[in-house]
Amino acid sequence: MRSKNTLFNKTLYLKQIMRIWPVWSLVSLGGFFVAVAMAMNVTTFNESRNDLIKNFRYAYFNAASIMPAVIMAYVCIISVSVFSYLFSRRSVDFMHSIPVSRGCLYTSTVLAGLTMTAGPFIVWEVIFSIGAATKGIFLSGAFFTALWSIISSTVIFFAIGTLASQLVGRFFAQIMMYGVLNFIFAFGESMIDYFARGFLYGVPELFTRKLEFLSPVIYISKHTYYASVYDIIWPMDMGADDALPGKFEGLDVLSYYAIAGLLILFISYFIYKQRKSEVASEVLAFNALKPVILYVLSGLGAVISTFILSRLFDFSNYPLFRLTMVLPFMLLSTIICYFVGKMIIERTVRVFTSRSMINALIFAAVMMCGTFLLSLDIPKIHEYIPESSDVEFAYVEYLDDRYCMFEGEEGLTECVMDVQRKIIDNGPAPLSEWKEVNGYYGMYYGYGVDRIDEYADKVQNSLRITYILKDGSKVTRSYPLIVSKDRIEDPDTVEYALDNLLNLEPMREKEFVIDTTPVEYDIWWGNIYFNDNINGDYKDVQISNQDMPLLKEAMLNDLREGNIDCYNILYSDIYEGDYSISVDVNRAVSQYYYNDYMYRYGNGEYQYYMYDQWAQFNLYPGLENVCNMLLDKGYITSDEYEALKK
Repeated sequence: MRSKNTLFNKTLYLKQIMRIWPVWSLVSLGGFFVAVAMAMNVTTFNESRNDLIKNFRYAYFNAASIMPAVIMAYVCIISVSVFSYLFSRRSVDFMHSIPVSRGCLYTSTVLAGLTMTAGPFIVWEVIFSIGAATKGIFLSGAFFTALWSIISSTVIFFAIGTLASQLVGRFFAQIMMYGVLNFIFAFGESMIDYFARGFLYGVPELFTRKLEFLSPVIYISKHTYYASVYDIIWPMDMGADDALPGKFEGLDVLSYYAIAGLLILFISYFIYKQRKSEVASEVLAFNALKPVILYVLSGLGAVISTFILSRLFDFSNYPLFRLTMVLPFMLLSTIICYFVGKMIIERTVRVFTSRSMINALIFAAVMMCGTFLLSLDIPKIHEYIPESSDVEFAYVEYLDDRYCMFEGEEGLTECVMDVQRKIIDNGPAPLSEWKEVNGYYGMYYGYGVDRIDEYADKVQNSLRITYILKDGSKVTRSYPLIVSKDRIEDPDTVEYALDNLLNLEPMREKEFVIDTTPVEYDIWWGNIYFNDNINGDYKDVQISNQDMPLLKEAMLNDLREGNIDCYNILYSDIYEGDYSISVDVNRAVSQYYYNDYMYRYGNGEYQYYMYDQWAQFNLYPGLENVCNMLLDKGYITSDEYEALKK
């Protein structure tokens, strides 16, 4: 006789919990010691009350952001355990013969799994909160934030584990399916993107991450965090629960996933009701899934295998795949991955039938055709250059330097686009040139011909161009280049165009701002070092704050007048001799900062902020304005200057 209670059966619920008590009890015990250790670590030192509040809140919020990944891994064990009866013909026949409805059996099993998943982590949080209470602190906001992270993560990941259990008939297949459902979308999109970029010269990334939300653990890890930037406010008179307003970002993300988890559990219930008992011990519980899983996994495996083989047998630093090598690899990889997948799904090696061979060849032909079309780049992605009127600012990164061009700034953006067009027209250097310079990374200090002469006739370098458009989007291109000394004088070459761009007066003024998109900088502290390498003498003179603006102006004047003939003067040691003078300054740089994080911390607008940066360059007589300023102010003497000339 079936139970009248069609929604929940207490006996089944408790039996499921007690059946795998060693698993959740060991996790609870481990969590107990971790919680005690963390509470002791936070409360060990005699800190002020505000420091304790900040430390406890920091611990709560960091735990809340880390917990989803831990729960995701733990659910793999729990979901396999509670639904293990589905993977044995005898067990599933027995469970389905007891006098309860399938709905009651499903609900009781799911609730038991949710309890065993969330329980150990809730125990951890309670114990940690007791440690906080011993110091007279209970942070209700932080407590419930961590609690909601545990509950919402449990719901979404256990729901995925439940769905995986309904779709397969073996426990090892459940583990694989659980991993596929968690990672296939983000991993697949990124690998296909990585493969596609092998045919698109200069395109560093196509990965839009539009499907990343379908991989919960990845999306949650990126969108839940402790926004410590809010600690800039330091209220000393607030109450315990309000002081030091660090903020946890991502509660809305967790809530959306909790709702999605409930929906998945609801869908899994109907799948469970349609599942036949005799599919136990099968890899997949539904025949309709077999071709879908087979083609998706074998296709992705073919892409990964082709990429690896191409990199193994091709020249590793060459910027493009060679189609003549990729297509045979794609044919071989697709056929192998197809039959390996079929063996796993069918649980037999007898899969080499004439029909399967025809299907494998057709699938391989489709994959090869897609690869060929990708190599043609029909949308001309690699040739795309935005209209200059749509660009708010752009920056060029060459070696370790970044030069920023703002809208209307003496036509610099148009100059950058001219360089990019020249690179696109010329294409990548031949494979023979890449092999010639493979493993050699010369030009340590700059781009000029003198640097090439000193090390080699050809060197490998890279140029990265980024446009920030007025609509807020970003376009980035990155070009690996072979730079040759004999081409730098030819107006039709990339080398000539790039050298011309970097030698423009506005660009040279930007040399003092490394790794930033600048507005202005101020030199606010500096030293001058005198080294007599023959006599072993060393002297250190500090520049006064009053003279810092004079030093800055002298540097800029030398740049404007072309007195500096190498780009990275800040780190160059080419002018050191038996006697040398170095200038070491600390600059406060105002940076025009544009980043995805701004959407987290602010309103998405461009923001300015200040940061400090060290810069060092060696003084030589050609720096007339700097030398005259240091002579006039008495930082160097005429004798020292004459010694430097010699």
